[in-house]
Amino acid sequence: MSLTYYLFGLLCTADPRCRDAALELPRNPAITAFRKCAEKKPISPECCRKLLPFAKYIDCTNDPRYRKAAEDYLRGVTTVEEVQASHHVQWSHGVKISSRCVN
Repeated sequence: MSLTYYLFGLLCTADPRCRDAALELPRNPAITAFRKCAEKKPISPECCRKLLPFAKYIDCTNDPRYRKAAEDYLRGVTTVEEVQASHHVQWSHGVKISSRCVN
């Protein structure tokens, strides 16, 4: 399958959030910074915080096409599964809001 055909398939999805993610995330400096800091294991809370603005896209990884795109981008550093399993307590105004890197 050609890269153009593959990207066209990602961009023609019914979910506009996932389409936006396919365009935005690979070029986003915070995602690039996350990829770099995720090389050190375990993934630190500071590193996970780089992903918080992108939590709205986590459901896109349920679509095999988007999961593959994310796995390809993270290859050699981490996996979607590892990121989802990373446990870190996040606090907002004194309230525990999350115990995972990405919910």
